[in-house]
Amino acid sequence: MPDLYPAQLDGIDLEIEALDDEISKAIVKHEYPHRNGALLEDMGQHARVVRITCHFWDDGGSHQTYEAHLELLDHLDRMEIVELVHPKHGPMRGGIESIGIHFDEIERHAAIDLVFVHGLIEDTDDTVHEDVEGSAEAAYLDSIAEQKAEFGEDMLAAIGLEANTIIGTVLDPVRGIVEQFDWVTGTARQYLQGVESFVGRLEGSLNMIANPANSLMAIVTYGNNLPGRVIGALARCTERYSISIGSSQTAAPERYVGSLATWSDELTQGSGDFAKTAKLGTASQMALHTAYIYKADEDLRRTRRRSEGRPAFDALGRYTPPEYSASDPQPMTVQELESTLALARQRIQAAIDLARGANSLKRAALTLMTHVNQVKIERDKLTTVTVDNSLPLHLICLRHGLPYGAADRLLSINQIRNPNEVSGEIVILADGAIGNRAAFVTVANRGEEVVFGGEEVTFGGEEVIFGGSPMATAAAPAAEGEEVMFGNEAVRFDGEKVSFGGSLHAD
Repeated sequence: MPDLYPAQLDGIDLEIEALDDEISKAIVKHEYPHRNGALLEDMGQHARVVRITCHFWDDGGSHQTYEAHLELLDHLDRMEIVELVHPKHGPMRGGIESIGIHFDEIERHAAIDLVFVHGLIEDTDDTVHEDVEGSAEAAYLDSIAEQKAEFGEDMLAAIGLEANTIIGTVLDPVRGIVEQFDWVTGTARQYLQGVESFVGRLEGSLNMIANPANSLMAIVTYGNNLPGRVIGALARCTERYSISIGSSQTAAPERYVGSLATWSDELTQGSGDFAKTAKLGTASQMALHTAYIYKADEDLRRTRRRSEGRPAFDALGRYTPPEYSASDPQPMTVQELESTLALARQRIQAAIDLARGANSLKRAALTLMTHVNQVKIERDKLTTVTVDNSLPLHLICLRHGLPYGAADRLLSINQIRNPNEVSGEIVILADGAIGNRAAFVTVANRGEEVVFGGEEVTFGGEEVIFGGSPMATAAAPAAEGEEVMFGNEAVRFDGEKVSFGGSLHAD
């Protein structure tokens, strides 16, 4: 059996043999007649290809993973992007290009060859935000060195120059802290006993919860000296607590950040001489997990914008359901954004007051504030309209040039009890709040040819009022009083109802 390394694929634990990676360049060769060679143009890298082999076997003892290869194959049948936690590269999002299967039922051993293509380019839309998650993670990685430096300075102030020798000592992670420094003075020993008690409290807190293998904490190296031992234990303890109260994708944002803030305050108050270390560490984690909340919220907004920008009906008049359901979490409100930002910045500012050189915390605070301001500026632009007679909410959307999918958001904005009978003043999305939609009503006079999605339709009789919508699939003249089917939108045609399938905009 070759050397195997632990890995994960969408949460499925794997034991893999890392074979090789392939990185190739996209080189364009411009060749010219009667000239040797070529003019080369570097267009960037192709997607990284990672080849691994996953091993599953039963050894007749405690190792029983052979049947798990069937679970992996069932999971890979789905047509979706996966996340591979590679033992060297860390978390990678991409797709499985090919699968090779080798199994032996008698030996109870299976080997699955996977060719994984790493996709670095994320799906984007017309609204561009700074990568709040990436910026916060970069700030956190920088904060580790700052936290270790602050801890070293505090120890130097507490026990004197002997701290430099202690910090330079490589620790055995299996043994206790004090027993590895039997040569220090009594003052230093007393200080180290306090450090060991502090670390023991951190490592023993919520120790029934495992730190996830695909988190940032799992790939960070904190160092094998005393500051690294302390800062690493603090980071993993804070992450375990964040897992115990939910996740950034599913928990209520205000409650999630509020619980994390309260816990960090309690941890700091109970840390005694190491309160400054606890405050710096928890503030960095507060900034990071708040950024994860904002990233999950932005993903929700992007999904809704993408769904609302698509036609509600296809060319055959069939309803196209949105990418999200009513049970999915709702995007954060302005109040939730401001409340979570205030909680995070209060803890960050308190930490900066103790360590003015914590530039990473300042960057993290600026990143969070910039993101919230961008969302507030570019969030839905609203206007108020009056509905005289009771109308279904979908029809109100059509009258004001909104797609069917916008009805969900109008329902949450107005707290409408019965969407089939809406009247009075309601708040709707103003022009420009949703991209790629018709925002106007057009009047077609008698005998005029009107273009719908490239098809010409001649309307007879009196004037016809219509809005834009899906796509016209046929051209046909409409006589007075005649009903014409183009999808399933209703317009007024000489007092009669004419149904047609329009498109995203009437040309």
